[in-house]
Amino acid sequence: LGGGFVGSVVQWEKRLNSGAWSSIATTATTYSESPSIPGTWEYRALVGNGNCTPVYSTSFSVVVNPQLTITLGQNPEVCLNTTSTSLTFTSTTGNPEGYVLEFNAAALSAGFNNQNGNLGANSITINVPYSTTPGVYNANLRVIKYFPACTSVSYPITITISASPIAGTVSSSQTICSGTLPNSLTLS
Repeated sequence: LGGGFVGSVVQWEKRLNSGAWSSIATTATTYSESPSIPGTWEYRALVGNGNCTPVYSTSFSVVVNPQLTITLGQNPEVCLNTTSTSLTFTSTTGNPEGYVLEFNAAALSAGFNNQNGNLGANSITINVPYSTTPGVYNANLRVIKYFPACTSVSYPITITISASPIAGTVSSSQTICSGTLPNSLTLS
């Protein structure tokens, strides 16, 4: 409590989102806490001096943003020679604004590049190197709130690149008479 007050703190009070004031059990001139619920918290002190009627200090506001979360859909699975894929998400909280996609060393050496940008409506486009060897590549997706820049949350993701299918050859072409069973066909 500053501002040249005269007297001593009788009690501190706080409220959330302009609700009712509730008492805080301390009379120290300094009060500190970490609010666990997002919203606008207001704090004030009741100051008394001798037999005079106590008066309230001006209130001070602290805006607590909700924790960032993102609910991801399935990890991408693409075929060889695909140049991009989407990482979709179904919901977010805390209004994340941007993202950073950081690949591990194996993915970087396979040709993937780290990416960043603004968070789209419900997906992020991931650039896939053309002709990347089939396999599973790992990355870390971090979603960010730019202001205040104190919050981010990370999620591990995998991108699976599958080899293109090869049709093969069907053998045992044959001519048969009506009513007889053909020989089995073989795919090789």
